[in-house]
Amino acid sequence: MYLVISAIYFALCYPLSQLLLLLERKVRAGVPLSPRRRRRVRAARALLAAAAADPKEAAV
Repeated sequence: MYLVISAIYFALCYPLSQLLLLLERKVRAGVPLSPRRRRRVRAARALLAAAAADPKEAAV
């Protein structure tokens, strides 16, 4: 009986712990997790790139 319970526990908890570790690494790396935040970060990076390319345009 203990083997069955431990197998079920392992089957449920191991993939969840691996998923949480993956999410932790993504958060530490600064990767946006939600689609809306991805769009906002992409837009901000585009604006920063445009400002770096032409500082006079960014000031206007």
